[in-house]
Amino acid sequence: MLKPRKRITKQVLKEDKLVTYTFKLNAYIRKNSKKIGYVTLISIFLIFVISGMYMSKKRSEGSAISEVGIAQLIYESGNITAAKSAFEEVLNKYNGTKGAGIATYYAGDCYYKLKEFDEAKNYFQKYLDDYEDNDILTSSAISGIAACLEEEREYLKAAEFYKRTAEKFPDSFTAPRNLIDMGRCYELAGMKSEAEKGYKEIIEKYPSSIYVREASILLDLL
Repeated sequence: MLKPRKRITKQVLKEDKLVTYTFKLNAYIRKNSKKIGYVTLISIFLIFVISGMYMSKKRSEGSAISEVGIAQLIYESGNITAAKSAFEEVLNKYNGTKGAGIATYYAGDCYYKLKEFDEAKNYFQKYLDDYEDNDILTSSAISGIAACLEEEREYLKAAEFYKRTAEKFPDSFTAPRNLIDMGRCYELAGMKSEAEKGYKEIIEKYPSSIYVREASILLDLL
């Protein structure tokens, strides 16, 4: 993955000030240690450190989201290779933030569009392992792995991942679509009875879905 270029930014300057202030506080504590109690000193220091970490975290979150927005504009423009690099830069710089989580999912999607399915699966799984803080992205990451497996002709495994996301998020607007995909993969894997169950579930559970007609046709073709 690409590593971000080292450059001086406003955020870095602010963090340098934070470090400088930390040293000043430490010097003050050492100088006045006889005037105030040990417990009080520790309390002051911990409050300062926690506050500093919180403010730094907030700045990182804001910066990550801003850079994700730029990467998404590149993505929407159709330059998938450049978008992939932009998303990877965000997750390298802001690892652990919500912005990095979004970037992780989209990096996987970019690799999928570039037909690099192993990398795509790695990023989708990374999102599930490290983030999974958004139902839509979680569902999409699971179905993203399924789509990669389907492209690799691992139809049974793909069907199981489509089934997993449909069951995990039954109220999602994507659930009927995932059941269609599940049924198709079960058919390709030679498991027509499982495909039939999926198509019937769409008709019975999601009668107003746009996929009901497709499910009915696929049932007739079994």
